[in-house]
Amino acid sequence: MSGAMRGTRVTAWFRTAGLENVSAITTLAERRQPLRPVEREYIRNNLEFLSGLAQRCDLAEADHHQWKAIGEEPERLISDPDFCYREMWVLSLGVVSTG
Repeated sequence: MSGAMRGTRVTAWFRTAGLENVSAITTLAERRQPLRPVEREYIRNNLEFLSGLAQRCDLAEADHHQWKAIGEEPERLISDPDFCYREMWVLSLGVVSTG
């Protein structure tokens, strides 16, 4: 599974590994304009990464074209005054059985 999509599967992996009392806490982050330079760079890198993934997926031709355009010129999207970027972090917890 791709790195960006693993967070939601960790609890299942914990259970498979025998951990008990498995739980997860999800935090949502939203970034809007104006973006700091470090945020722009982070988002640009993510968009380029996702664009590369999309080229290897079975998508409609229009979707391939759109993702290719985003990967080639991410600043066009990022610079939109209404641009909004959301991401989530998942903290997974589990206890190792002592028995």
